[in-house]
Amino acid sequence: MDTDREMRARRAILLCSLYALVALLTWPFPARIAEAQTPRQEALIQTLFGELPPDAALDANHDDALTVADILLLGPESLFTPTPTPTPTETAIPTETFTPTPSPTQVGTLFVGTIAELVPHGMGDQLVYRVTDPLGKVTTETTTVLSLDPDGSFVLDDKTVNGAQVLVHQTQNYMDTGSQLLVSGGSDLVNGVKTTCTPQLLQLMVPVIAGEMFSTTSHCDVFFISSGAQVGFIDRVDTFTPIEAVDSVMVPAGSYTNVLHFTGSINLSGDLETDEIYIAPGVGIVLRLQTASGKTTKKELTGGTIGGQPVAQ
Repeated sequence: MDTDREMRARRAILLCSLYALVALLTWPFPARIAEAQTPRQEALIQTLFGELPPDAALDANHDDALTVADILLLGPESLFTPTPTPTPTETAIPTETFTPTPSPTQVGTLFVGTIAELVPHGMGDQLVYRVTDPLGKVTTETTTVLSLDPDGSFVLDDKTVNGAQVLVHQTQNYMDTGSQLLVSGGSDLVNGVKTTCTPQLLQLMVPVIAGEMFSTTSHCDVFFISSGAQVGFIDRVDTFTPIEAVDSVMVPAGSYTNVLHFTGSINLSGDLETDEIYIAPGVGIVLRLQTASGKTTKKELTGGTIGGQPVAQ
């Protein structure tokens, strides 16, 4: 029993020494195939330990002696358990992946009709918005048509409140020519000033054609309402471009279909504001994103009435 244990220990020590030697001597060189050399290696080790009779076929260096030197000539892979050669697996040909690209700006006519059909402005028509400023503060803006004249001119009351506090209160003077919506100015009732712009600023035109930009450059004088004295003036450039008809736009008032998307900019004597405007025909603006100095204010329709009927979907 002790003899067998000693032999197994000696064999383990020898194998460890051989592994280290072969690794140092042959590491940079190509590996040999393990399966062809393993049987001779195992037989040589058994012969060295007296477990098998000597075999001249195991004399790798042909020196008529079976020694450790014969094992070293077999190469490093011969000292390890044979590893079956892996069966090559067919590499699947990758399927081409298509990356969706943004749809190009639509071309052609997006809306055919009158200004009143696109943005109704009957007497008493009212739209209510939730306004979220860049800091997350929420206020309520309400626009109401105060008057409508036979020539197409109308006055819109625009008030923004925070609870009971009135933050902004203006009246705006519009003209509907049937094919154009123009604004000539308005009054700031909180600050007591009014503005008159020459020529009138073009805000909308029909038919709405994708990519057909329209722009107005105007000189706007500012006066005190009470005395009529001039306060100053603003040179203003308004530019708008219809982009596309959006299938659906969701706002607090509901989901609106076939919504017209415009981009715009307003330049007030060098101060630039850019806009993304969404107009639902038969309702008016349902969503507006106004950006100035890198900060965006969101205006979303929450309710109102057109012709006495609620606009909420």
